[in-house]
Amino acid sequence: MIDSKFKPLLLEVNCSPSFGTDSSLDYLIKKNVIGDAFKLLNFSYKKRKELVKQRRDKIETRIRTGKTLKMTPMEREKLRQQKLQERFKFEAERMAGYELIFPCGDRSRTTNYETLLKKSHEIWDDFNLGKTKNKTRMMNEAIKAKVTHMMKMTSGI
Repeated sequence: MIDSKFKPLLLEVNCSPSFGTDSSLDYLIKKNVIGDAFKLLNFSYKKRKELVKQRRDKIETRIRTGKTLKMTPMEREKLRQQKLQERFKFEAERMAGYELIFPCGDRSRTTNYETLLKKSHEIWDDFNLGKTKNKTRMMNEAIKAKVTHMMKMTSGI
């Protein structure tokens, strides 16, 4: 790809990448790419142990008390937004030489990426699910959008 300033960008999507190495350069490149991906994804043995312990503690508490914490939709959305902000901060601190292209502050770029993502999902669905299932999914999305719109309209009354 070439951006508007004619800067070349390499974007590779490979559903079956080879992690074998044929040379020391190949090894170095793949080692660093995989290492950077693990850093961005926050994969580590220590993190895994912490998550397993948290889940175990939560299950034990639920078994002892028989209660689960119920959140309202607003509380759930607030927690989701908080976790997203934590994730964005975490990723920003570990970007190394990478550049975040989506989501971005530029609304037109974000709209372009959203369009590309939606189209890629449609192509993927057509390929894997067939056109009939994809049309059903699209109809369901349209119905959901109409219901959401109607709820917004009635809540303002």
